Amino acid sequence: MESVRTNYDIRLASQEDIPMIMEYIDEDWRRGHIMSVDRELFEYEMLNADGSVNMVIAYNRDKKQIDGCLGFLKSAYGVDSFDTWGSIWKVRKDCDNLLGLKLVDRVKKIVGNRFYLGIGINPNTAMRIHKMLLRDHVAKMNHYYRLANREDYRLAVVKHVDVYEDVGSNFQQYEVKLLDIDSFAEQFDDLVVNRDDSPYKNKDYFIHRYFKHPIYLYNVYGVYEKGILASFFILREDEHLERIAIRMVEYYGREECMGAIQNIFPQLFAQESVEYIDFYEHGFLRQNVEQAGFHLLEENDSNIIPNYFSPFVQENIDIWVSSPTDGTKFVKGDGDQDRPNEVRRT
Repeated sequence: MESVRTNYDIRLASQEDIPMIMEYIDEDWRRGHIMSVDRELFEYEMLNADGSVNMVIAYNRDKKQIDGCLGFLKSAYGVDSFDTWGSIWKVRKDCDNLLGLKLVDRVKKIVGNRFYLGIGINPNTAMRIHKMLLRDHVAKMNHYYRLANREDYRLAVVKHVDVYEDVGSNFQQYEVKLLDIDSFAEQFDDLVVNRDDSPYKNKDYFIHRYFKHPIYLYNVYGVYEKGILASFFILREDEHLERIAIRMVEYYGREECMGAIQNIFPQLFAQESVEYIDFYEHGFLRQNVEQAGFHLLEENDSNIIPNYFSPFVQENIDIWVSSPTDGTKFVKGDGDQDRPNEVRRT
């Protein structure tokens, strides 16, 4: 095995390292991985304006190659303090077992990094590291969904039809409106935001993450009370077999306003090809999510609400998360969980 102390330069990557990193991902992570072949997406997610790259690499001085890497995605931009989600954590099999932890330790020491969070962690490998060695809180995200009333389903497998409580009338005081980038930027500061929340997300993060994504098209909906932005949620469509799944990948702001989402279900389901809307989360109150019109996909549920679309996999998929602090909220848009897997432009 390699010696971590004598052979490695463990450092923050720079723009000049990108070709070497992409080659390493293709070689040691997965052949043809989108982050190994799509430089535009790689730079959108990882490259900073100063030329630094949001990835720590373990460069083997003797072999002149990368033997490990750990990417990270920031929850806020242009501020002194932010949280990070881990991304692309990989070490060559013939390397020191401690090298992966060395990479984590280096990311945690990035200037301004408050909490290092995990989303999409492998329950058989990385989860044990987060739980036993890093002493993190580890949990499985809840998967909620709402079925459209259809005669048949091609994406979902529906063995039982759930009864949804109609509480939309209780939230008629809220108005839901589609936001463009200018109105979002102008009204974001009306939100009541606690800087101590985990993760802390700011306006620049949301604009970069959703409005400026180079591949996916996201729709941002504001929830207004008396004309003031109280919260917002973000949707994206996945399509397969001429059917559509609507993915709610983000909810931010006053959680007690979530019931207003149910008011636009008739609009969302008006297109006959739409089968369902779903929402992965951790840390939200179940009552609030259910008031939004969602039903929890139970453990070993006979219904199947697919998560993977590129390629399409008709299975229920668990997403595991970790945090060093209790009370952290997670949504599917966090980290790299809503990253495209195939090279395409829509």
